[in-house]
Amino acid sequence: MIKTGRQLGTFLRKIVKSDAWQAVQQTSRDIRYLPNKLMRESGLDEEVKELEKIGKEVEASARDVERTVKEMESTVKKEMDAAVKDMDVTVR
Repeated sequence: MIKTGRQLGTFLRKIVKSDAWQAVQQTSRDIRYLPNKLMRESGLDEEVKELEKIGKEVEASARDVERTVKEMESTVKKEMDAAVKDMDVTVR
């Protein structure tokens, strides 16, 4: 059993150290990073960053608009409540 384990370890070490295995590993890394490399080389990564920046600006603008609308709603509600109260006093 020990002899078999040693032989198996030696066999696996030879495989891992072989040029063919190194080529397979390098090819695997190249394929994994190929989309990023292509984006960098074509300049798309800068376009993606610019789009992300624009998206953040749009989100900030949307929050500002939402805040403004809420303030306007609050102001209109207060004015409506005051008008109703004035009408109630006038009717009596």
